[in-house]
Amino acid sequence: MKNLLAIFNSIGLDERIIKIFRKEILPPDFEFRWEPVDNFFYAFPPFFIPIFVDQGEPGYYGIVNHFFIERERTFAFLSLDAGYAWEEARTAEQYFADLILQMIVSEEQITSEIKNFTKEINYDPTELLWKFLNSNKFNGSTLESYHNLGIFSKNLPFTYALEPNLYKGEFPSSRSGINFDNLGKACMFEINKNVDIKPFKSEYPWLNENIPKKILFENYFENNELDRAWLTLNSSGWLLEEVTSSLEKLKTKTDEKLFHLVANNWIDGWKSSHLSKKDEKY
Repeated sequence: MKNLLAIFNSIGLDERIIKIFRKEILPPDFEFRWEPVDNFFYAFPPFFIPIFVDQGEPGYYGIVNHFFIERERTFAFLSLDAGYAWEEARTAEQYFADLILQMIVSEEQITSEIKNFTKEINYDPTELLWKFLNSNKFNGSTLESYHNLGIFSKNLPFTYALEPNLYKGEFPSSRSGINFDNLGKACMFEINKNVDIKPFKSEYPWLNENIPKKILFENYFENNELDRAWLTLNSSGWLLEEVTSSLEKLKTKTDEKLFHLVANNWIDGWKSSHLSKKDEKY
């Protein structure tokens, strides 16, 4: 995964997150759960740019970054057990607010370690967050209460939208619901597996698990429908070896530096991993 830092710089990832990735800044107890991605731990689709690997629940925390379609970048967790990603933050400030809130909830106080961490990242919302946690706006669950916190309420990630109409972003689903209007710009790994999308599978065949993805990709590629080819490539039903050849094909269709960085990072990461020795799928 040697291209990850170049990718982070290309997308303008917040420098403070990059410092955590490089272990130049260590949040309290962060290393007990999260490990910076330095190799191809688990199979993942190329629309997802991993930053940290979760050592507890298998999965990655990272950036959703689509090509060939108009979609905003966002922070998400890709769960291998659940089989899909959900949006957790839409900005770096939300990422840090969530990180700090989880620390405070865990410790039940603002410890000296938490204070030192907030100073290191030049982020000092602890008084505000502490007041929030001790107010009637917090019911003990961050999942159900973030819509009451200013930094989240105006730009709410889908995970924390208790009702679909509270969400104004482009992510297609959450752990509790789905935004049917955005299915046409979504891949299978962004769709909650517990939600029935059967009525839409004929309109968006890449979301149909019973359709061979490589054949569908080839059809879209030959017709220059690169948006649909990309979404097909990022849906389940692929041998990882086939993903590499399909990424190479898409590289011939664009000169975008970021796409080539992401594609090469995925290809090189897979080739140097233990997964390249197996008929592994995603």
